[in-house]
Amino acid sequence: NSSSSVDAGKVVACKSACLAFDLDQFCCRNEYNAPAKCLPTMYSRVFKKACPAAYSYAYDTPSPLFSCTSANAFTITFCPPRFHRVDKDTAMDLFHSLQLL
Repeated sequence: NSSSSVDAGKVVACKSACLAFDLDQFCCRNEYNAPAKCLPTMYSRVFKKACPAAYSYAYDTPSPLFSCTSANAFTITFCPPRFHRVDKDTAMDLFHSLQLL
């Protein structure tokens, strides 16, 4: 999270440590290409604390990942329309759509 895009004072995007620094230990490549060698960094821990459901580095825990083994078609919503109130089912559908990214 060393770099971010800001819109009206709010963060709208974050850059991973791998993308920002392009170092093997941040990108989990070469000698760091194994779960025992590619450990969470200060950057991934800060990101995970702010966004616990997000995937913060290559060997992050699998808990934030969702898989749909029986589905053969998906709807992915990148920029959902604004809404004021939604019911729980609609909110969960939106959440699951975003988690497929």
